[in-house]
Amino acid sequence: MTATTETVWTADEQALLGTLADMVVPRDEPMPSATDVDVHTAGVDAVAALRPDLVEPVRALLDRVRERAPQDLAELMADHPAEFRALAELVAGAYFLEPRVAGLLGYRARRALPLGDLAQQSNELVDLVAPVVARGNRWRTTDGDGVQS
Repeated sequence: MTATTETVWTADEQALLGTLADMVVPRDEPMPSATDVDVHTAGVDAVAALRPDLVEPVRALLDRVRERAPQDLAELMADHPAEFRALAELVAGAYFLEPRVAGLLGYRARRALPLGDLAQQSNELVDLVAPVVARGNRWRTTDGDGVQS
């Protein structure tokens, strides 16, 4: 996992994230657990950089479970459903970004395609939709009478 330039989570939060992440993605040979591939450290930082909306719900979950960690995944899901969804997205995103996991799954990242000349593409789009624009506004009535202009 490539490290990000900013650490979003404290060391205590990372430790708790590791516990919860391994509930979400336990080791199941040949697949590693979440903490086996550092999901709880660099992984969640990388996902948080892309999905900052997940940080606060997950941080709220960490605050709620800090005093008494859930016994299992079912308890975590039942007691904190909204925050669990954010945790699951964060952990799954970090897990599947990990090159080792992608390799074990046989996933090869897609190759970036060049965009080309954007001005030319814009002109082609204008030409493509010109007949529709020239026709003007048209819609079908709800009573089935046909097309109105």
